[in-house]
Amino acid sequence: MVLDLEPQAGLGRFAERDRIEAQSLEFHQRVRQGFLDLAAADPDHYVVLDARAAVDEIAAAIRERVEALL
Repeated sequence: MVLDLEPQAGLGRFAERDRIEAQSLEFHQRVRQGFLDLAAADPDHYVVLDARAAVDEIAAAIRERVEALL
């Protein structure tokens, strides 16, 4: 599961930043793009979800995908 969120939005969620969150915006953009590239290259093994969605919507999408694997 890839919970996709633009770095600008995600970094605003932390009051304090650890060594990863303290990295540059460019770093976070590259990491995000890396995960999106992995997901695009192997869509059978990745699910990309919009992390801006409501928590219950995200949970339902994850549950649906996992239940299909059981």
